[in-house]
Amino acid sequence: MSTQPQFTGYYHADIPLGVEDSEVTRVGPRTPCGELMRRYWQPIALSAEVDKRPLPVRVLGEDLVLFRRPDRALGLLHRHCLHRGTSLEYGRIEASGLRCCYHGWLYGLDGTLLETPLEPANSPIRKRARLGAYPVRECRGLVFAYMGPPDRQPEFPIYDTFTTSDTVFVNAGHHFETNWFHLVENNFDMAHTVYLHTIIPGNAQFYDSWGVLPQMEYVETPIGYRYTYSRRVEDCIWVGLEDIVFPNFTQAGAIFSMDGRRPRYFGRGSYSRWLVPLDDFNTRVFVLGHFNEHSDPYHEEYSRPDNLEVMEAGARLARTYEERQREPSDVEAAGSQGPIYLRTNEHLGTTDKGIALFRRRFKSLVRALAAGTEPVQPAEGAKGPIPTCAGDSVLRIPRAPGDEDEALVARVASEVMAIYADTGHLPESERRRQAEARLVELERSHQH
Repeated sequence: MSTQPQFTGYYHADIPLGVEDSEVTRVGPRTPCGELMRRYWQPIALSAEVDKRPLPVRVLGEDLVLFRRPDRALGLLHRHCLHRGTSLEYGRIEASGLRCCYHGWLYGLDGTLLETPLEPANSPIRKRARLGAYPVRECRGLVFAYMGPPDRQPEFPIYDTFTTSDTVFVNAGHHFETNWFHLVENNFDMAHTVYLHTIIPGNAQFYDSWGVLPQMEYVETPIGYRYTYSRRVEDCIWVGLEDIVFPNFTQAGAIFSMDGRRPRYFGRGSYSRWLVPLDDFNTRVFVLGHFNEHSDPYHEEYSRPDNLEVMEAGARLARTYEERQREPSDVEAAGSQGPIYLRTNEHLGTTDKGIALFRRRFKSLVRALAAGTEPVQPAEGAKGPIPTCAGDSVLRIPRAPGDEDEALVARVASEVMAIYADTGHLPESERRRQAEARLVELERSHQH
């Protein structure tokens, strides 16, 4: 038998000619995935970015312009004037709307053509022409738009973490040069924390306990998934919970304050995140950090907008190529897959169960909408803020002998998830009281 190395690159040279999964990667108007994305409210800008000048934005393959009137009302219009196509990003904001710089045509918040000053007074243009426009609203320093059919506009979703008292809210937006689906799948892949965030950098980007491969359990909900990622850390079992809400919203537990070595009962989510396609090849990640004593405690070092990128990616974004090679983050891992990765070239493993679940269900939503079935909206049927489960609990539970400990960790994780979910209908203070009591009792029950 030959002992020579078997180099086979020649036979694999055509692999890049794989097949794109366009059903979920293409988001422009009238595409199947684009139609689904347009059924939901999407963040499009930070409130702080909208000042006295129009702001050009690109969302779901559409070029738009966002502006704020002197009375603080927001407008979102298609970017190009109906007259000769001049970009309204160079227009002038007035009391009633946005005026084109070229010939002075004036548009209202809903795209109504209010004035055509150089035309005759009886010109029919104003009656027959109307610029495309979308409804917008603000929440916690973010500007959201609904870009779907007007008669399908859903109620704006308010999550319980947006209403928690004694919380410092901080927001940021980061641009990634890659398809949105690469990034959204990362939400289901907690296994990557072992190498990407812990082993490869040498010094853990968060804590060394993140280098323990977590056990993951996924539970389907009407609007997405919630799942646990649980680890044995010395004499403790650390159970993290994450919310996934279709199509592109997630909430995760603590980042800066968690190492899994100290008991913690009913910790809450520290940030919310939306992965918004600008087009097929670019994504903007909007992050809303919520810092309080039950999430990541408020701290000058943590709760700055320029630090949310570390929470999001594991490292700062503005680094040299050498630094990014030496200590890659989520940006490098997901972004280096290319503008759109050809999925037929993949070899999924056992840690990719969540990704496979997500893909199948997301595609089912895309296909159902194409067949005429509207997706379930997050706020549908909600009486008050939408309950979420993201957070962390750490229980001091002795290690079980031998191979039994893995089953123990999984069982505890399921019980913790049930406690978070069962109390979701309660007001926050009562929910905390009941959840903490049940978690303490769960801890005690496993100590004998």
